[in-house]
Amino acid sequence: MSYTILQHLEMMQGKYLKTEESIIYHVSEYLDENPIVKSKTRKRYCVDERTYLIMILKKHTKLSLLKVGAIVGKPDHAVVLHYLKRHNVFTETNDIQYKENTKKFTKIFKNVLP
Repeated sequence: MSYTILQHLEMMQGKYLKTEESIIYHVSEYLDENPIVKSKTRKRYCVDERTYLIMILKKHTKLSLLKVGAIVGKPDHAVVLHYLKRHNVFTETNDIQYKENTKKFTKIFKNVLP
């Protein structure tokens, strides 16, 4: 069954992610359940989900850019920097769909974190 990261995080709301390891575990678990996100596809929903995952890992952990890329299935730190820049650009512009998903995603993830 394929579902988005937003649906996955909504299901996880009762579970509190208290440590860096548990954040990495839940992101890895999501990627195992939805391998298309780690693929090379350029479909909008896959790229948005990868962006969300990279944002979470960078914001809530102390992992290097190279390790974040390895978890998400990207080869180097430059790709991670590109995704972080992409997130910043889309949140500052008038991309309504991206802003809406990011707000919902951030709200859900804040409820999961202690």
